Amino acid sequence: MAIVIKKDEESESEFWATHGGPSSRQGKAGGAHFSYLDAFIKKSQGSYAVGDTFTIADAAYAALFCFLDIAQPAFTDKLSSTYPDLLAYYKRIAGLPALQEYLISD
Repeated sequence: MAIVIKKDEESESEFWATHGGPSSRQGKAGGAHFSYLDAFIKKSQGSYAVGDTFTIADAAYAALFCFLDIAQPAFTDKLSSTYPDLLAYYKRIAGLPALQEYLISD
């Protein structure tokens, strides 16, 4: 499987329409989108995906968000206006010292 990254406005709009925006829940993978992740994070009783401890779930979300920051530059702006709780969660895990150290490593 190959991932093709297109950094143009049309590609970013298409990505948001099919995977990011609230209406994407009605699409092909219904529920496997950011509105689902947002609802999941809101249900958490702690600072992380499944409580008060960083788990593999948080690592998976961090990988997704870091990839999207690179692949879809407009992602963070749209996330902030549509899913502010999800963006706050992303910033919280992205700010963890261990994750920061990993991201700046070779």
